[in-house]
Amino acid sequence: MREMANACKEYGLKLGIYLSPWDRNHPDYGKPEYITYFRNQLTELLTSYGPIFEIWFDGANGGTGYYGGANENRKIDRTTYYDWPDTYKLIVAAPAIIRDQSGEVNMTPVDAESVVYYTLNGSIPSPKSKKYNGPFQTHGKLEIKAIAFDKTSGKSSPVAYEKFDIPRKDWKIVGLEDEKAYVIIDGNSATSWHQAGDKKMPVDLVIDLGRKENVCGFRYLPDTDMWNPGIITHYQFYVSADNIEWKLVDQGEFSNIKNNPLWQTKRFATKKIRYIKFRALNNTQGNDNTGYAEVDIITN
Repeated sequence: MREMANACKEYGLKLGIYLSPWDRNHPDYGKPEYITYFRNQLTELLTSYGPIFEIWFDGANGGTGYYGGANENRKIDRTTYYDWPDTYKLIVAAPAIIRDQSGEVNMTPVDAESVVYYTLNGSIPSPKSKKYNGPFQTHGKLEIKAIAFDKTSGKSSPVAYEKFDIPRKDWKIVGLEDEKAYVIIDGNSATSWHQAGDKKMPVDLVIDLGRKENVCGFRYLPDTDMWNPGIITHYQFYVSADNIEWKLVDQGEFSNIKNNPLWQTKRFATKKIRYIKFRALNNTQGNDNTGYAEVDIITN
C-alpha cells in the first residue's frame, strides 16, 4: 500500500481505495467485534498514506470462508450489520466547487457541519487557510483548492481541485431560441441539454464568446445521466472571427468515452477568434441524439 501511495504521488495521480467489508479470513467476521476491526482498517487507510481521493465499498453479505481457519458459511444482514451511518462518520468528503457562467464561485461540503477552507494560489489548503463564507465573484483564469474540515473529529477531507479558464458570462449560443441550452455553460456538470429531436447528424453547436480570445483548445463533458444518452464520439471543431469564414482546427474521436463519460480535452494551435462551432458527427448509440453537460474553451 505504501508503494502504491508513493507511486501515485510521484506521477501526479489521485489515490483511490477499495476496502471490502467482508473479510473471508477474520475469525470475528459476523460478530460485533469485527466492525471495530473494519473501522480500524478504514481509519488506517485514511490517515497513514497521504490524501485519499476516493474510497468505496460494496454490499458484501457474507458467505463461505476460512474464518480463523474454520471453513464456515457466515451470513449477515448487510443492511444493519455494518452500521454504515457510524462508519461513514470516519470519512470527510471533499467539497464540490462550481463557478457559474457569471464567474461566481460556490463551494458546498457534503456535510452541513463541515467548514470549507480554500486557496487560490495553488497551495494545499488547511484549517489555517481562508474560510469559505459564501459565494464570491471571480474574474479571469482561476485555480481553486479546497477542503472540508470537521471540527468535531478534527479531520480534513481530501483536497478538491478545480481549474477554470475565462468566465463565460458574455457567451451567447447562436441560432437557438431554447434558453434551456444555456445549462451547458452554467458550470454545473449535473445539468444537461440535448439538441432538438428533429436534428440529424452532423449537428452543430455554435457559440459567440462575446469578444476575440486566444483559443488553443476546447473541453466537452457529456450528459452524465446514468443512461448516458447522446454522448458524442466523433466530432469536428471549427473557429471563426466573424461567424462567416470558418476554419477546421481539430477533428477526431473521444476514445472510450462510452465507458468513461468524463471531461474530454482537445488542444490545437492558438487562434484569435470570437466564434466556435462544435460539430457532432456520431454518438455512442448510433442515432441522432446529441447531448452536452458542459462545453468550454482553453485560452492562453
